[in-house]
Amino acid sequence: MATVNTIENRILEMDGGEFQKLCDAYLFTIGYGKPNSTGSVAGANKVRKGTPDTFFELPNGKLVFAEYTAQKDNLFGKLESDLGKCFDEEKTEVPISKIEEIIMCYTGQIKPAEVLSLKSKCEDKGVKLNLFSISALANGLINHPLLVRKFLNLTLDTGQVIPLESFPSVYGKSKFSTPR
Repeated sequence: MATVNTIENRILEMDGGEFQKLCDAYLFTIGYGKPNSTGSVAGANKVRKGTPDTFFELPNGKLVFAEYTAQKDNLFGKLESDLGKCFDEEKTEVPISKIEEIIMCYTGQIKPAEVLSLKSKCEDKGVKLNLFSISALANGLINHPLLVRKFLNLTLDTGQVIPLESFPSVYGKSKFSTPR
């Protein structure tokens, strides 16, 4: 059985494009809806410049912006810069009043004071901030063994219990399944 440490190590081995695809899938799985991945190249594990990296549409007409980074050096500075870009209405072409939440997923850790600083910048704009450090992602992924298997090539379980929406594709790959 894979542990949180093993999941963290596999995440650290990913390049930026793979990390973005994993985060999009994870956020979709935990209920953010369909990702609009503006910061990744379709059909490839490559990133492209732009803000946000991904956005999600909410039923109330507002948006959730997601920013992802695998940067190691000056992580807080990178997150602070990404946050500033999310609030730049010229860059995003979205009024701040239409942003309900900003999610930041990153492959490192930041200090409590840095978390409070980022949250304060969002509170000043009336926007919720949700931070997913590498440890938060790894601990969350433990509850989603199918994602861990697909993206990190790790097996957390026997594969006998799968989410309902994944059943047709997983069952169809089995050598024991019967044709229609």
